Amino acid sequence: MAQDGFEVDKAKLWEALNELKGARDEAESLARESLTIVPGELTAKDQTTDQAREFFQKRMVDSDGSLWRSAKDIYEKIQEKIDAYEAVLGEYGESDYNADVGSRNIERRS
Repeated sequence: MAQDGFEVDKAKLWEALNELKGARDEAESLARESLTIVPGELTAKDQTTDQAREFFQKRMVDSDGSLWRSAKDIYEKIQEKIDAYEAVLGEYGESDYNADVGSRNIERRS
């Protein structure tokens, strides 16, 4: 897999890919958990506390600046990296396969 003195360490790339998948899964889990977060300390049953509880819960899942949105953004960015790494590994695998086929064809002709 060396080309012009450059070689990609596929094992390290697979290792990084697996770490990214773990981080992606954590971000997904955080996004899911954020949908069920409740402010446990707001237990009074008055109107002001009910409004505060409602505000807190809305803030956790609203689209802009919420924990849910941040976790989803992280998930999406990590997934983009995973897709890119998988594409690179696929290209190198295809290159290796083509090189092997080419070598066998040359050997047969010899």
